[in-house]
Amino acid sequence: MLCIDNIGQDREYSEEELSLIVDTVVNVRNSWMKIEKDLLIKDRDIRLEMMKVEENYKITVIKLKYICVCMLIKYILFI
Repeated sequence: MLCIDNIGQDREYSEEELSLIVDTVVNVRNSWMKIEKDLLIKDRDIRLEMMKVEENYKITVIKLKYICVCMLIKYILFI
């Protein structure tokens, strides 16, 4: 929402002023939409990267568990 005020002047806006107001509204809207889109893309990319990190973590934990089990088996067999 954009509010305009003629600061107490009791008059109508000229066509030129109305055109400037409309242009300003369009520019603000376009800037806002670009910022929103850029932020959504950034958020999406961060989430995708975090998914990769979480998957790598899970794989690493599974490998470590396997190594621990193998070491335990070797220990038990050689006692």
